[in-house]
Amino acid sequence: ASYFSDRDTLINLARVAETFICVLALPLVQYPTRLALDSWFTTVFTNMDQINSDLSYRYSELPDDSGNSDSDFENHANESAEICSKWRKFKNFLVPKVEALLVLGISFFIAEKVEAVQQIFGLLGSVFVSFICYIWPGMFYLKCTSECSRLPLSSQIKRFASVFIILFGILLATFGTWVSVNQ
Repeated sequence: ASYFSDRDTLINLARVAETFICVLALPLVQYPTRLALDSWFTTVFTNMDQINSDLSYRYSELPDDSGNSDSDFENHANESAEICSKWRKFKNFLVPKVEALLVLGISFFIAEKVEAVQQIFGLLGSVFVSFICYIWPGMFYLKCTSECSRLPLSSQIKRFASVFIILFGILLATFGTWVSVNQ
């Protein structure tokens, strides 16, 4: 139910604009998410390819006591390269589709389970505000001063204070999340 008349042109124009924004915002939200997932998948699969190439290199350096000729090794190397090529093609075909389905599935699940936008804003605010205001600044200070072996007493007190601020931020994030979920 709406408080506004369905015949109001300005309200209908705002509804169309909101729908248009929502339709165009989905790709803008999905792209960075898929990019992050793709970098993670690429790291995992690159490590698998590196392990495979290391094993092939180690196999090539083994002494050949079995009487096999070099052509047997070349056949094995060509077969291994063909399998790696097929795996890369399959990976490049499958991974983007899995990423898109994962992001769309999570988005759909959240959209179905959340009854009001205020809950999402409350949850995001309670988590990310405490990270931005308390947790990350304390962590950055600890990271910047971690290389110094001998710090003056004032810097040691600041490091202790930054640990306290981090713990306070975690407490605020937990409490804010609990309040947002139970509203």
